[in-house]
Amino acid sequence: MPRLAQEARVTETEAQLAQQPQGNNKGDDKVGDTIELAVERAALLGALTDRRQADGRAGRDKRRARPR
Repeated sequence: MPRLAQEARVTETEAQLAQQPQGNNKGDDKVGDTIELAVERAALLGALTDRRQADGRAGRDKRRARPR
């Protein structure tokens, strides 16, 4: 998934999580939906973090390889 699409989806999941009622019934479907959204958001944030770290390493490698 492209980075911009991931960032947009993170924003969507955050908005959906903010609208979810805070139910305490473990059998409630809304709780399951909230968990799914939270897991998806965490996975997207992890992927974005990994990509930013890789981009940072690539940038450092380019600067090091440049002759002075």
